[in-house]
Amino acid sequence: MSNQLTQIGVIILLTISGIINPFSTDVERTGAEAVFLHGDYKSALQQYSNLLKIYPNDSVINYNAGLLYLLIGDTLSAELNFISVCEKDPEDAWSHYRLAELTLSRGDTVSALSFLNNALERDRDHTPTLIYLAQVLSLRGETETAISFAKKALTKNEMHSPARLTLAQCYYRAGQLIKALAEIEKGINIFPQDDLLESGSRIALALGDTSRASLYLELYEKLFPSRAIFRKSNQTGDASFNPDFRTDSEKVDSLYPWLSRNVRYVYKATWGPFTLGQLIVEIGDTTRINGEICIVIVYRIISNPFIPIIRINNKYTSYLTSDLKQTLFFEAMIRDHRGIWEYTCEMDRETGKLIQRTVGENNRIEVFPQNIPVDLVDGTSLLIRARTLVRDQQSGRIAVFINEGTGWTNINFNNRCETINICGDEIKAWKITGSSNYVGVAGLTGRFTGWFSTDGEAIPLKAKQKILIGSIKQTLERIEEF
Repeated sequence: MSNQLTQIGVIILLTISGIINPFSTDVERTGAEAVFLHGDYKSALQQYSNLLKIYPNDSVINYNAGLLYLLIGDTLSAELNFISVCEKDPEDAWSHYRLAELTLSRGDTVSALSFLNNALERDRDHTPTLIYLAQVLSLRGETETAISFAKKALTKNEMHSPARLTLAQCYYRAGQLIKALAEIEKGINIFPQDDLLESGSRIALALGDTSRASLYLELYEKLFPSRAIFRKSNQTGDASFNPDFRTDSEKVDSLYPWLSRNVRYVYKATWGPFTLGQLIVEIGDTTRINGEICIVIVYRIISNPFIPIIRINNKYTSYLTSDLKQTLFFEAMIRDHRGIWEYTCEMDRETGKLIQRTVGENNRIEVFPQNIPVDLVDGTSLLIRARTLVRDQQSGRIAVFINEGTGWTNINFNNRCETINICGDEIKAWKITGSSNYVGVAGLTGRFTGWFSTDGEAIPLKAKQKILIGSIKQTLERIEEF
C-alpha cells in the first residue's frame, strides 16, 4: 500500500512539473505511464507508439511520447510530437515551451522566443516559460524586460528557488549587485540550496563583503559536504577561507582558452562515392560528477536515410575531467535495427574498476577486474586528447575504454604540414598518423590519418580511417555555436 501511495505521489509531482500528463480518457495509458515512471524509456516509448496507432489525435499521448524521444536524445522525433500537440491542442502551453527548448539548443533564439511568447499567450502564468524568457532575454542584454518576467514568476510562488535565482542573475548582469544579493538572501532564508549559496558567495565577494561570503561558504560546506567546491586555506595556518569564486566554466576557460565550448563540429562521412551520413561533435559546458568538474562532450552518428543497408542513429556522451585526462562517466544511446538500447560506464576511483551497465537486449551489469589507467578515456573524449597532443606537437599513446575493457590508440606527430581544401578554402593543417588495437564505433579500426588546424585550437579538419572493408573519410562541413 505504501508503495502504491509513493507511486501516486510521484505521478502528482511529475504532473505538476509538466513531465507527464496523466489526464486522459484512455485507460490503456495507465500501463505506459507506469513504465515511464519506472525509467524504462524504451518500453514506455514502444507502448506510447502503439497507443498512437489507436489514438493518433490524443494530445496527451503525443506529448508524453515527445518527452520520451527527448529523454533518449531523438530531438527530431520529439519536435515532431510537440508540433503535433500544438496542432491538436492549440491551448497547450507546455508543448510550445518544449519547442522553445529544442530550437534554442540549435542556436535559433528568434524561434525560441516566438515559442515562449506563444506559450505565454496560452498561459500567462506559466512559471517555467516566465523563467526561461527571463534567462534568454538577460543573456541578450534585455535586462529590464528579463527582470520583469523573473519578478512575475516569483509573484506566483515566493518559494520558487529557480525563479529567485534567475531574478538575482538578471540583477547581476544589469550591474545591480546589491539587489542581486538581496534576492539571493531571500532565497537562502526560504531554503538554502547549493546554487543560491554559491551565487551569494560570489556576489558578496564582488561587493567586498568577505564576512558574508565566508558565511555562505561555511553553510555550503556544512549542508553539501559531498559537493563542496571550496576548501579552507592552509597557507596561513588558520581557518580563513581562500576560495576561488570563479564559476566552473571560468576555471576551465582559464586553463584551456583554446578549447572553445558550446560549439558543434559537423562532419560528412563518405565511403568511396557514397555519403554515409554525418558525424557531429559537440563540446558543451561544464558539470560535476561526484564533485569533480567535467566537460560534457557529445558525439552523434546519423546515417544517410537514403542508404537502406545502414541504419545508425547513435548518441554518445562523455564527461571528461577538467584536466582533460580521464573520463569519469560515459553513456551511449544506440538506435539500430535491434531497437533502442543504452549503456553507461562509470569509472569508480575508490575501487579502481570500470562499472558498465547495459539496458536493451540483455540487461546486465559488468565490473571489469583490471585497474583503471589514470588517463583512461572513451572514444568520444579521445578526440580532445588527440587535440592536446597536436597542440603540443607531441606523439602519445592513449588508453581507451571499449566494451571488452581497455584498448590503445597511438598518435604519431610527424611535424608534417599540408594544405587541404575545407569548405572551399585552402587551409594549412598538421598531418598526423596513428593506429588503434580495437574495433571502435562504426567498425573503425587499425591505421588512420588525421589533419588538424595549425592554429592554437588544433581543430580536427579531416580524417581517413580504416574500417573492416576499405576506409571512411570524414571532412569538416561547418562549425556552429549553440
